[in-house]
Amino acid sequence: MSALHRSTPIRLLLLGLLLAGFALRVFRLDAQSLWYDEGVTAWVAQMTPADAIAWTADDIQPPLYYLTVAFWGRLASWSEWSLRFLAAWWGLLVLPLLGAVTLRLTRRPAAAVVTVLLAAVHPLLIYYSQEVCTPCSLRWPCWPVT
Repeated sequence: MSALHRSTPIRLLLLGLLLAGFALRVFRLDAQSLWYDEGVTAWVAQMTPADAIAWTADDIQPPLYYLTVAFWGRLASWSEWSLRFLAAWWGLLVLPLLGAVTLRLTRRPAAAVVTVLLAAVHPLLIYYSQEVCTPCSLRWPCWPVT
């Protein structure tokens, strides 16, 4: 069993970092109105699934993200905050993913904690976690390896 599984203080610290990262990602989430690409995403997501898939056939973006936003918009709402919350959620998932990758590569819980800390407060990760656009949300699995 790894030191991370046995250490309650480290687990509590990681939980605190995740909460801080979440707070930073949702802080002032609706401070700005949607910009052009975000508006296009919201517009396409409000189409029927068949129309959205047909629209993306003529575009470079895949339909899965638009369908995900469509589901979320119908479930939560079409407000700027709600649409951006989905991106903030994906951005938050980057933190434990980075911690797990770091722990697996280094086998050092302290390195995982530092990685999660840096990712939680990284300005670009926060910025892209607050945008409703396909590239921003679909890049999150690639951030740990870039």
